[in-house]
Amino acid sequence: MHRYPALRFIANIYKILAYVIAAVAVVGIFISLSYMENQFQRGYGIMLLLQSLIGGAVGFITFLAAAEIIKVFIDIEENTRQTAEIVHGRLGSDSQGD
Repeated sequence: MHRYPALRFIANIYKILAYVIAAVAVVGIFISLSYMENQFQRGYGIMLLLQSLIGGAVGFITFLAAAEIIKVFIDIEENTRQTAEIVHGRLGSDSQGD
C-alpha cells in the first residue's frame, strides 16, 4: 500500500488540470483564428491568440510541474525511509554482535 494517498490524488488532479488547460488553450487558438478572419474582430482575435498561447503554456507547465514536485517529494520520503531502515538495520545488527 502506498503512503500519502491524498498527495498522490492531488498530484493526479494537477496533472489532469494541466491537460485540461492545454485543451482549452487549443480551443482558444482555433476560436481566435476564426475571429482573425473578420476584419473588424482581428484585434480581438490577436489578443485571444496571445492569451491562449501564453496563458495555456504557462498554465500547463505550472500545473504539470506542481504534480511532478509532489511526486518528487513522495519519492524523496520513500528513499529516505528506506535508507534509514537499512542504516538502522545494519547498526542494530553491529551493536548486537559486540
